[in-house]
Amino acid sequence: MINTLWSIIMAKIVEDVIVIKFSSLVKDGAAEQTTCITEEIQAALEQVAQELVGQHVVVEVVTA
Repeated sequence: MINTLWSIIMAKIVEDVIVIKFSSLVKDGAAEQTTCITEEIQAALEQVAQELVGQHVVVEVVTA
């Protein structure tokens, strides 16, 4: 009985990590560019991903 109850309570995390890389070419001598995408674009990507996978999956955007 206790083992059956414990197996119902226990859960595991299933995780998938997907890397999307953004790059841009910048001419020598051009103004210093530190990023390719804005925080707004990152937030939009997170929102789209969340809509695609549904409410039972946690989506996190991590800047590396």
